[in-house]
Amino acid sequence: MVLVVLLVVIGAFIGNILTSNSYPRPEAAGWVRLKDMPRARGEAGSTIVLPGPPGTPDICPKGSCSPELMVAGGLRGPFATTVASVDILDAGTGRWRAGPNLPQPRHHAALAAIDGSVYLSGGSRHATRWTPEKNLWVLRPGSDTWDRLPDMPDGRMAHQMIAANGKLYVIGGRGASSKVLIYDRTSGWSEGAPMPTPRDHLAAVLVQNKIYAIGGRHRGILRNVDVYDIATDTWSQGPSLPRPMSAMAAGLLADGRIHVVGGEDPGTFGGGVIDRHYVFDIASGTWSTGPKALLAVHGPAYGEIAGVLLIAGGSRRQGTFSVLGWTGVTQKFDPRQAPASGSPPATGTPAPKGAPPSTGGSPSPETSLPGD
Repeated sequence: MVLVVLLVVIGAFIGNILTSNSYPRPEAAGWVRLKDMPRARGEAGSTIVLPGPPGTPDICPKGSCSPELMVAGGLRGPFATTVASVDILDAGTGRWRAGPNLPQPRHHAALAAIDGSVYLSGGSRHATRWTPEKNLWVLRPGSDTWDRLPDMPDGRMAHQMIAANGKLYVIGGRGASSKVLIYDRTSGWSEGAPMPTPRDHLAAVLVQNKIYAIGGRHRGILRNVDVYDIATDTWSQGPSLPRPMSAMAAGLLADGRIHVVGGEDPGTFGGGVIDRHYVFDIASGTWSTGPKALLAVHGPAYGEIAGVLLIAGGSRRQGTFSVLGWTGVTQKFDPRQAPASGSPPATGTPAPKGAPPSTGGSPSPETSLPGD
């Protein structure tokens, strides 16, 4: 019996290696490959950092700079080592540089930026013991060290953090509750309404003062889309994903639509990395398909700059097999360079009441994002 189980496990292992995507596709349909991230890893925190307001120190070593994608912490190597390293992609030059290390290693943490300051919340310290941490750290413009701020009310990992109206909103994740955690730089932490379906490994996108919580995992991967109204502290149900997804990249891009790319079903048997690109039209409440990424991954660093989606790192394999697939591949998608999306898959759920029109994301400085 033991031999049979062993053979089944070995068979699944070999099958996953043989069937997993290994190499990026050729550039096409709005997708371009950028310079690889210096340190291949996944499950890192990430955010877009814009230069601070006039009169504040700049985040770049010398002079003014373009928007940047910051990648902090994560898992790397065959033993899923938790790291404290920080890598920063300059969107103007397309080059990576090292940033200040985190005070402690973290994986499955969340990042957000306000006025050039970068905040990191939660995550877990150990690769084998996923205990959600309560920490909140800040890297201020011009500083080379992260400072400690008041801890979150409860620990979170595999969550999302959104900056809006000068505040931080912690959405979902593993933790003691599913309440929205709100950080005001003047008054500290407060709690908002709980998310209707608790889940981790979700994506979150800000659209006109509403936060779309997309997919994730809770006793299995989910299709759920819930919408948090910041002004009223209430949740409403949004149109479900065409299929269950978790640990994917997402952003509101130049076409005024939410794009959701990649992700995973972490199951050892029957699971895999999700090689899909779905596009949500906010005005009509419908989903359609977009061109597949150059390389399908889960748990990548990602962010939106000037209406373009950046995806860096992640793993080409799912769950237990993630350690076999860490990558540093960095890719960008510009919907303005892609053909029109395909026919909308049926979702069966109407758009949330009062959904905003498709007017695009917040304005960002233009950048050429040079390729490799």
